[in-house]
Order: sequence, then C-alpha cells, then structure tokens
Amino acid sequence: MIKVHACLTNHPRAKRDILLDNPGTGEHFEFVPGPDGADWLYTPVDLGLIWWDSGGGHGGGAEYVRSFVQSLPDYRGNEHRWFFHDYSACSDDWGLPSVLFRAVKSRRDPNPLTVSVPHFVDDFEPEPADFGTLPYDVCFVGRDGACDVRRRACHAVADDKSIKSLMRFYDDFFGYIPEGTEQWRERREEFVNAFAQSKLALSPRGVELDAYRTWEAMSAGRPPVWMGDEYELPFEDFVDYSKFMFVFPESDAPVMNERVKQILDTHTDAQLRAHGEEARWVWLEYFRKEAIPGTFAHYLGKLG
Repeated sequence: MIKVHACLTNHPRAKRDILLDNPGTGEHFEFVPGPDGADWLYTPVDLGLIWWDSGGGHGGGAEYVRSFVQSLPDYRGNEHRWFFHDYSACSDDWGLPSVLFRAVKSRRDPNPLTVSVPHFVDDFEPEPADFGTLPYDVCFVGRDGACDVRRRACHAVADDKSIKSLMRFYDDFFGYIPEGTEQWRERREEFVNAFAQSKLALSPRGVELDAYRTWEAMSAGRPPVWMGDEYELPFEDFVDYSKFMFVFPESDAPVMNERVKQILDTHTDAQLRAHGEEARWVWLEYFRKEAIPGTFAHYLGKLG
C-alpha cells in the first residue's frame, strides 16, 4: 500500500479526479493527512489544463506549468516525491523533476520520469461477435483531415473497392461536440455501430501523436490498425501489443489499403476475433479509468 498525501488547492482546475474519486484507488493507495508520513505527494489538478489556460503551445505554457507546480505547498525540497498527471494533447517537455503520468508521451521525451498512460474512453460493452459474418473488414468514423498521415491512410483504404470498408469522414472533432446533445448521441452511436460491424478498426494518429480511436477500438473489442511513429504506447514494459494490435510506420500511409489486405490474407476470422478479445481484456485490465490506480502504483513502486 502506497501512502499518499493529497495537496488540495483552490485552483479553478482542481477537482476530484482519477485518484481521489476512483473506486480502484483504495486497493493501492492510502491517503495520509500530511506530507511527513507520505511516500508520495499529489495534487488533483490536470497539468494539461494549466498548460491549456496559458495558451498551450502558443504561449509560455511550460513556464506557466512550472510556476503553478512550484507554488504548491511542500513542493520545494520534495520535488522527487511528487507525481502529477496530464491528460491534454501536449507532448512538450516541461522540465519537471517529478513523476508525470502523461496521455501523449513522445518517444523523444528526455525525461525518464514521464510515464505514458492512455486517454480514458467509454466502456462500449461489446456483444460477442462471429467475425465471419461481419459485413465490413475495417472501419473509420471521424475527422480525416487532422493530419496528412491520417488523411492518406484513410483514403487509401476508402478508395480500394476490394476492401469492404465502413468509412465516414467529418470536419469536426467529436470531443468538441457538447456531450448529451442529439448530435453527440448520433455521432457516438455511429462509431459504436461501426466497430460492431467491422473486423478491424483503422487508427492512424491525428494532429497530435496519438489517437483516441485506439482505446475506443480496444474497448469495443476490435484490433486497432495503428500508425504513430513518435508516440510511446502506454505500459510497453508489460503490455504485449503484438497480441492484439497491428502496427505500421507512418510512411505506409499511402499504401494502407495493401497493409489491411495483408492482415486479412494472413489471419483467419477466428484469429482476428482472438485479437479483439485480447484488446478488450487489456483495456479492462489496464486502460479503463478504474484500473489506472493500479498502474500508477506499479510505476511509483519502480520510480520511488
């Protein structure tokens, strides 16, 4: 059991979050009232939102984040006992001498204390499927113009009529649609149904280094077809991605149709279903929100 002191703050971005309001936390963490009896110190503020408030990459974001962190009580002199989280799209190095659990970690990140973690997505609770009867080989529903890699990969597949693909392209980002609105419900239903009808989920990176669709595909029990050269996949030291994910370099984007056909030609429907079941198991075991305290504890034990 790891002893943690939660440094509460009246900052407007502070909230009950992935640890303080998570049913899985009690299995791994014990909260103590002060820093003296704690193994680690923590504050319930997503540093990515602090970075975003400063103008992100268009302002003095890194300095703004460091200024906030250094203003926290008990930070100075205890820098190596603190851990933070960042669920923004930022991958810049902030130069913090503390553990940072980050949703978008670049493989070029020089900080050994930065740990890649997944974005949180809904549990799509997939029904068991016979992959031999699914009407589509591969699907993609979302914004295709986010970056050149995604655009080329998606349209290479969509334009190849020998592939049974379910492809729906939009100009807007689903995450910006107000949750609970009719548009939000319709769009969410569309991509959930696309997963349910397809053997594979095309998941090329977007404007940032990662893609939410990767975790959504895993939640839906579908093997992701991933492209993202610079992104460090979460928990690579104990998650074997080769068991459920098909990974290709970004340079293959113009021939992604050939790569999809290669997957279909070399794997039976039963094997693809097994990949999907493994993806779902890994998501449940490590990537869903309730499992995150366990992975935080794993890395804090290694880095402490």
